Amino acid sequence: MTIAQSNRRLVSALKATSQVCSLFVVFVGFLVLLGWRFDIQTLKSILPEWVTMKPNAAVSFILSGISLYFGQSTREVKWRFAQGCGLLVTILGILTLSEYLCSWNLGIDQLLFTEQPGAFATPNPGRMSPVTAFNFTLIGAALFLLAGRIVPYRLVQLLALSTNLIAIQILIGYMYGVKPILGLASYIYAAALHNAIASLAAGIAFVFLSLGVLFATPTHGWISLLVSNTAGGITARILMPAALVVPIIIGWLRILGGQAGLFDDNFGIALHVISNVVAFMGLIWCNAGLLDRLDIKRRRAEAALKTAYEELEIRVEQRTEELSQANQTLEQEIQERIRTQTALQQSLKEVADIKFALDQSSIVAITDAKGTITYINDKFCEISQYSRAELIGQNHRLLNSGYHPKTFFKQMWATISKGQVWQGEIQNRAKDGTLYWVATTIMPFLDATGKPYQYIAIRSDITTSKQAEVALRESEERFRRAILYAPLPIILHAEGGEVLQINHAWTDITGYSPEEIPTIELWTQKAYGSRKAQIQTLITDLYKLEQCVAAGEHQVITRTGETRIWEYYSAPLGKLPDARSLVMTMAMDVTERKQAEASLTASEERFRSTFNQAAVGMAHVDTDGRWLLVNQKLCDIVGYSHAELLEKTFQDITYPDDLAIDMAYMQQMLAGEIQTYSMEKRYIRKDGSLVWIELTASLVWQAEGIPNYFISVINDISERQAALRERKAAEAVIQQLNATLEQRVEERTAQLNEVNQELKRFAYSVSHDLRSPLRAIRGLIEALIEDYGHLFDEMGQEYARHIAASAQRMDNLIQDLLAYSRLSQTDIQLEVVDLTMVMQNVLHQLESERQAKQAEITVAFPLPQVIGQRIILTQVLINLLCNALKYVAPDIRPQVRVWAENQQDHIRLWIGDNGIGIEPEYQERIFEVFERLHTSDNYSGSGVGLAIVQKGIERMKGRVGVNSQPGEGSQFWIELPIISN
Repeated sequence: MTIAQSNRRLVSALKATSQVCSLFVVFVGFLVLLGWRFDIQTLKSILPEWVTMKPNAAVSFILSGISLYFGQSTREVKWRFAQGCGLLVTILGILTLSEYLCSWNLGIDQLLFTEQPGAFATPNPGRMSPVTAFNFTLIGAALFLLAGRIVPYRLVQLLALSTNLIAIQILIGYMYGVKPILGLASYIYAAALHNAIASLAAGIAFVFLSLGVLFATPTHGWISLLVSNTAGGITARILMPAALVVPIIIGWLRILGGQAGLFDDNFGIALHVISNVVAFMGLIWCNAGLLDRLDIKRRRAEAALKTAYEELEIRVEQRTEELSQANQTLEQEIQERIRTQTALQQSLKEVADIKFALDQSSIVAITDAKGTITYINDKFCEISQYSRAELIGQNHRLLNSGYHPKTFFKQMWATISKGQVWQGEIQNRAKDGTLYWVATTIMPFLDATGKPYQYIAIRSDITTSKQAEVALRESEERFRRAILYAPLPIILHAEGGEVLQINHAWTDITGYSPEEIPTIELWTQKAYGSRKAQIQTLITDLYKLEQCVAAGEHQVITRTGETRIWEYYSAPLGKLPDARSLVMTMAMDVTERKQAEASLTASEERFRSTFNQAAVGMAHVDTDGRWLLVNQKLCDIVGYSHAELLEKTFQDITYPDDLAIDMAYMQQMLAGEIQTYSMEKRYIRKDGSLVWIELTASLVWQAEGIPNYFISVINDISERQAALRERKAAEAVIQQLNATLEQRVEERTAQLNEVNQELKRFAYSVSHDLRSPLRAIRGLIEALIEDYGHLFDEMGQEYARHIAASAQRMDNLIQDLLAYSRLSQTDIQLEVVDLTMVMQNVLHQLESERQAKQAEITVAFPLPQVIGQRIILTQVLINLLCNALKYVAPDIRPQVRVWAENQQDHIRLWIGDNGIGIEPEYQERIFEVFERLHTSDNYSGSGVGLAIVQKGIERMKGRVGVNSQPGEGSQFWIELPIISN
């Protein structure tokens, strides 16, 4: 039934009533839950002698009300939620029925609240009645179906009507004073087995809930008849409430009369029948009168409609005749006009299509015979950046870029003046000064005498292709120069063995000129000698490559006969015009690296021998106490084998009384409070005996400031402890042991100094060798970005920039390591240094960085003279001032102040800033190598700058320190000797 056939007010009222019923049911459920929560009997059962509504039933009513409220929403989240609530109600009803039918106890009855045994009409505490569970099964299924997108309305209303009838039967039972029953069979089953009946509140809630479901969709299903404006709908709205209420009231009055003794059962039945007959006769009489009045109104309306229709027909015939005559005249005029307009529109459409195609694809301009612009399209304005008002009335000299000679335009005008079409490429200048290229075709329009009266110029933008041509030529030149001047040896060779290009690094290292090795065959003959055939086979395989490969390490013989070790990498570069494969091969001279690796291996072997053959126990211990590396002497001291000891921790073999002190020292080292500690303690040997040892421990830190492992030196002092108990007899022995220990320490110190010197030499060598490949990486990545950057997407360009930045940071780190190493190895001569001249030189070097950061540097000139070394002092001041400019909070303008103080026998130079400050616990550690308090993402740097400062000042017999608080800036100071008389 459509909305038009329905009583719209009634439809709106029923939908609103459905929402009110849903809220009422939710309200009842919450009241019952409050009654259970605070033990309010009135909220649970209305009257103490009546059945209580169970918590599960209350929760089901709340879920049902929510499902009904959100079930008709158009938002998917809400109706999906409503479906879920309806499904939960159905499941809860089915589970409760299964408990009754199968005598189960699923544990859901007293899940929320506990009901004491013996409650009225409740054989199973906390469990809703079977009638209530059955109703929830029906109404839950109805709500689930109602919330769906395709609703079986009659099935939903059938389920709701069934629930309503059962609920009314429950209310009638309470009204008449008998148990509410579904029917005879249900009543017998419930009364005989469980004696469980539904509560009055549940019956009322079910009535409202079922009515809410019925009224939710009043224009569909059986309820649509109730809201229709037909005679049947009106009759149903009158009879149905009376048919529902009147019999119930009459039955209730009969029971009250019988209970009061006013009449016996037979008279009561007769009176009940007569009352029903009278009531229904009255309803039928009222309904017949209503239908009679409606029929009279209908007949009157039909008669009036017939009269109006006849009058309308007469008027329509008269008007139709008038319009027919006028229509014939108009048709003739319209047909003629249509023919004319059709031809005109066809012509206009063709012109418009041509103009649209030109405007969308080309730059169009029209000039008169003198070259004055009379028309331009949008693309002309877009590319020239001039408006129409600025161009109309001008000539094309406004766009002249000066690139073409005057003869170029004279020739163009000579061609088009003859009525011929001219084509060419022109470079113009836009309004903002940018240059652009256009491919131009100029066509003259001729008058009756054959002379041009206007010109139309059609252009297309070829700026991109022109720029691409220039960029390609420049890229080819840069690529050629990048290969030629690359710091690594590079050769380009083609299939068949032709050498196309060799760079300077290749010829400089080998000593062979390009003319001496024009082919691969000659190169392999000179560089590989007897291994020529083997190498040529490997090179031949390179022409089949599809990706970059590492070609391995090979020994190369230079022109002077020297043997170098080269590490080769090859990559395919595609095909030449003659279809030959082109390959680029790059080499890295790793001769020095191989020599350094051999030296490092020997150094490590010496260290391993020193460690394993030491006269004292030595070990590397993890921060959690696990033994990482132990020598044989330590195994002898504690009696464990090497494998057994690695499975334990130092806590496992430490005597309990000594463990707390040892752990306290360890925590202090981990916190950075102490650098090393020594103590005497006892170990528990494998056989259970105690051994006294002297432990000296230090902590090794990772570069990121994270503790790595402990170095422990363990000396067996059991004999010394025994001697202490025998003081006099052991005095000489103790002196001898002390002397022996001092000698061992001196020997070990000498060994460690030798190892440190070897490590310093190794670091210096490695730092030098690393810079060469880094320069190659930086050069190649810059060439790659410059030549092929346009081929990369945004992610590829970002990766390339990260590679370049990482190579730059690595190069800076190596330079700092070299500077630090030179400070340790270079002999310096102290001299008188004028701090004023040094500071002026430093400020000059840092001027560009100061301007970039808009920093303010204030120096209290003149500065005194000190004893030092000019170059080292310059490096120290540059490092300190760079840090002052760098470690400043974002959006803060750096402010640096430099001044000097005369303090007896030395000069203290201060450098103060307004930076981020330094925590007190880190103010000594920052002068160590690789000590960084911030990541490189926040503040760039290598972690070596302040170590260089400290090392340089110490080499000049001075001191360095810092006073700082976080957020309040820092004041670094250096002390240098003053000039004595």
